[in-house]
Amino acid sequence: IGTTTVTMVLVDMCSGKILAKGSSGNGQIRYGADVINRIIESSRPGGKKKLQDAIVKETLTPIIANLCKAAGINANSILNLAIGANTTMNHLLIGVDADPVRMDPYIPSFFGWDGLLAGDLKLPANPLAEVVLAPNIGSYVGGDITAGTLASGIWDKDEMSLFIDLGTNGELVFGNRD
Repeated sequence: IGTTTVTMVLVDMCSGKILAKGSSGNGQIRYGADVINRIIESSRPGGKKKLQDAIVKETLTPIIANLCKAAGINANSILNLAIGANTTMNHLLIGVDADPVRMDPYIPSFFGWDGLLAGDLKLPANPLAEVVLAPNIGSYVGGDITAGTLASGIWDKDEMSLFIDLGTNGELVFGNRD
Protein backbone atom coordinates (compact mmCIF):
# COMPACT_ATOMS: atom_id res chain seq x y z
CA ILE A 1 0.00 0.00 0.00
CA GLY A 2 1.74 3.11 -1.21
CA THR A 3 0.84 6.65 -0.29
CA THR A 4 -0.03 7.33 -3.93
CA THR A 5 -0.39 3.91 -5.61
CA VAL A 6 -1.57 0.53 -4.38
CA THR A 7 -0.37 -2.58 -6.20
CA MET A 8 -1.40 -6.20 -5.64
CA VAL A 9 -0.68 -9.66 -6.92
CA LEU A 10 -2.85 -12.72 -6.43
CA VAL A 11 -0.65 -15.78 -5.95
CA ASP A 12 -1.42 -19.49 -5.80
CA MET A 13 0.60 -20.32 -2.70
CA CYS A 14 0.82 -24.02 -3.60
CA SER A 15 2.45 -23.45 -6.98
CA GLY A 16 3.87 -19.96 -6.49
CA LYS A 17 2.20 -18.91 -9.75
CA ILE A 18 1.01 -15.32 -10.07
CA LEU A 19 -2.66 -15.54 -11.05
CA ALA A 20 -3.38 -11.83 -11.51
CA LYS A 21 -1.89 -8.37 -10.97
CA GLY A 22 -3.53 -5.02 -10.44
CA SER A 23 -3.03 -1.50 -9.17
CA SER A 24 -4.93 1.68 -8.47
CA GLY A 25 -4.45 5.10 -7.01
CA ASN A 26 -4.78 5.24 -3.22
CA GLY A 27 -8.27 6.60 -2.48
CA GLN A 28 -6.88 8.47 0.53
CA ILE A 29 -5.14 10.97 -1.74
CA ARG A 30 -8.08 13.39 -1.57
CA TYR A 31 -7.30 13.77 2.14
CA GLY A 32 -3.71 14.81 1.45
CA ALA A 33 -0.94 14.02 -1.01
CA ASP A 34 1.51 13.17 1.77
CA VAL A 35 1.47 11.21 5.01
CA ILE A 36 1.56 14.25 7.31
CA ASN A 37 -1.61 15.77 5.86
CA ARG A 38 -3.37 12.40 6.08
CA ILE A 39 -2.35 12.01 9.72
CA ILE A 40 -3.73 15.48 10.44
CA GLU A 41 -6.98 14.59 8.61
CA SER A 42 -7.24 11.32 10.55
CA SER A 43 -7.12 13.21 13.86
CA ARG A 44 -10.24 15.21 12.98
CA PRO A 45 -13.67 13.92 14.08
CA GLY A 46 -14.49 10.85 11.98
CA GLY A 47 -11.13 11.11 10.23
CA LYS A 48 -9.79 7.65 11.08
CA LYS A 49 -12.93 6.03 9.65
CA LYS A 50 -12.85 8.18 6.47
CA LEU A 51 -9.23 7.28 5.78
CA GLN A 52 -9.74 3.61 6.59
CA ASP A 53 -12.79 3.45 4.29
CA ALA A 54 -10.84 5.19 1.52
CA ILE A 55 -8.19 2.48 1.54
CA VAL A 56 -10.35 -0.56 2.31
CA LYS A 57 -13.63 0.16 0.51
CA GLU A 58 -12.49 2.44 -2.30
CA THR A 59 -9.06 1.01 -3.09
CA LEU A 60 -8.36 -2.52 -1.84
CA THR A 61 -11.84 -3.96 -2.35
CA PRO A 62 -12.09 -3.04 -6.07
CA ILE A 63 -8.55 -4.25 -6.77
CA ILE A 64 -9.24 -7.58 -5.06
CA ALA A 65 -12.51 -7.93 -7.02
CA ASN A 66 -10.67 -7.32 -10.30
CA LEU A 67 -7.92 -9.80 -9.40
CA CYS A 68 -10.46 -12.48 -8.50
CA LYS A 69 -12.38 -11.88 -11.72
CA ALA A 70 -9.18 -12.09 -13.80
CA ALA A 71 -8.11 -15.30 -12.04
CA GLY A 72 -11.60 -16.83 -12.09
CA ILE A 73 -11.77 -17.39 -8.35
CA ASN A 74 -14.11 -16.44 -5.53
CA ALA A 75 -12.70 -13.95 -3.01
CA ASN A 76 -13.61 -16.39 -0.23
CA SER A 77 -10.76 -18.57 -1.58
CA ILE A 78 -8.20 -15.98 -0.44
CA LEU A 79 -6.78 -17.47 2.74
CA ASN A 80 -3.78 -15.19 3.43
CA LEU A 81 -3.02 -11.54 2.79
CA ALA A 82 0.42 -9.98 3.12
CA ILE A 83 0.70 -6.19 3.21
CA GLY A 84 3.76 -4.02 2.87
CA ALA A 85 3.08 -0.35 3.60
CA ASN A 86 4.79 2.61 5.19
CA THR A 87 4.13 3.21 8.87
CA THR A 88 1.43 5.82 8.28
CA MET A 89 -0.42 3.68 5.73
CA ASN A 90 -0.35 0.76 8.21
CA HIS A 91 -1.86 2.93 10.94
CA LEU A 92 -4.56 4.32 8.64
CA LEU A 93 -5.42 0.84 7.32
CA ILE A 94 -5.92 -0.54 10.82
CA GLY A 95 -7.68 2.62 12.03
CA VAL A 96 -5.16 3.30 14.79
CA ASP A 97 -4.10 6.75 15.98
CA ALA A 98 -1.31 7.84 13.64
CA ASP A 99 -0.47 11.12 15.44
CA PRO A 100 2.54 9.57 17.24
CA VAL A 101 4.15 8.98 13.82
CA ARG A 102 4.49 12.75 13.26
CA MET A 103 4.89 13.94 16.87
CA ASP A 104 7.99 14.02 19.05
CA PRO A 105 9.36 11.50 20.13
CA TYR A 106 8.20 9.92 16.80
CA ILE A 107 7.30 6.49 18.12
CA PRO A 108 4.50 4.77 16.17
CA SER A 109 1.43 3.41 17.95
CA PHE A 110 2.59 -0.05 16.87
CA PHE A 111 5.53 -1.74 15.15
CA GLY A 112 3.88 -5.08 14.39
CA TRP A 113 0.33 -6.34 14.55
CA ASP A 114 -0.55 -9.96 15.24
CA GLY A 115 -3.89 -11.70 14.96
CA LEU A 116 -5.40 -9.49 12.26
CA LEU A 117 -8.00 -11.18 10.05
CA ALA A 118 -9.54 -10.13 6.75
CA GLY A 119 -12.94 -10.02 8.48
CA ASP A 120 -11.60 -7.47 10.99
CA LEU A 121 -10.94 -5.06 8.12
CA LYS A 122 -13.97 -6.14 6.07
CA LEU A 123 -11.69 -7.09 3.19
CA PRO A 124 -13.18 -9.27 0.44
CA ALA A 125 -11.45 -12.53 1.33
CA ASN A 126 -12.18 -15.44 3.59
CA PRO A 127 -13.10 -13.64 6.84
CA LEU A 128 -10.67 -15.90 8.73
CA ALA A 129 -7.80 -15.18 6.33
CA GLU A 130 -4.74 -14.00 8.22
CA VAL A 131 -3.55 -10.49 7.34
CA VAL A 132 0.20 -10.17 7.84
CA LEU A 133 1.59 -6.64 8.02
CA ALA A 134 5.29 -6.25 7.29
CA PRO A 135 6.64 -4.70 10.50
CA ASN A 136 7.42 -1.03 10.98
CA ILE A 137 10.84 -0.09 12.33
CA GLY A 138 9.99 3.51 13.15
CA SER A 139 7.80 6.43 12.17
CA TYR A 140 9.44 6.86 8.80
CA VAL A 141 10.84 3.37 8.21
CA GLY A 142 7.87 1.12 7.64
CA GLY A 143 6.75 -2.25 6.42
CA ASP A 144 7.32 -1.28 2.80
CA ILE A 145 11.07 -1.11 3.30
CA THR A 146 11.21 -4.13 5.64
CA ALA A 147 9.28 -6.22 3.09
CA GLY A 148 11.53 -5.02 0.28
CA THR A 149 14.65 -5.78 2.28
CA LEU A 150 13.42 -9.30 3.00
CA ALA A 151 12.37 -9.93 -0.60
CA SER A 152 15.63 -8.57 -2.05
CA GLY A 153 17.75 -10.94 0.03
CA ILE A 154 20.20 -8.24 1.16
CA TRP A 155 20.19 -9.83 4.61
CA ASP A 156 21.68 -13.05 3.19
CA LYS A 157 24.40 -11.76 0.85
CA ASP A 158 28.14 -11.32 1.34
CA GLU A 159 28.39 -8.44 -1.13
CA MET A 160 27.11 -4.99 -0.28
CA SER A 161 23.74 -4.21 -1.86
CA LEU A 162 21.50 -1.19 -2.13
CA PHE A 163 17.71 -1.43 -1.98
CA ILE A 164 15.85 1.78 -2.84
CA ASP A 165 12.15 2.41 -2.25
CA LEU A 166 11.21 5.52 -4.20
CA GLY A 167 7.69 6.81 -4.01
CA THR A 168 5.84 9.69 -2.41
CA ASN A 169 8.36 9.24 0.36
CA GLY A 170 11.45 7.08 0.00
CA GLU A 171 13.90 5.02 1.98
CA LEU A 172 17.03 3.07 1.21
CA VAL A 173 18.84 0.14 2.76
CA PHE A 174 22.53 -0.42 2.17
CA GLY A 175 24.29 -3.43 3.60
CA ASN A 176 24.81 -7.17 3.60
CA ARG A 177 24.41 -10.07 6.02
CA ASP A 178 26.69 -8.30 8.52
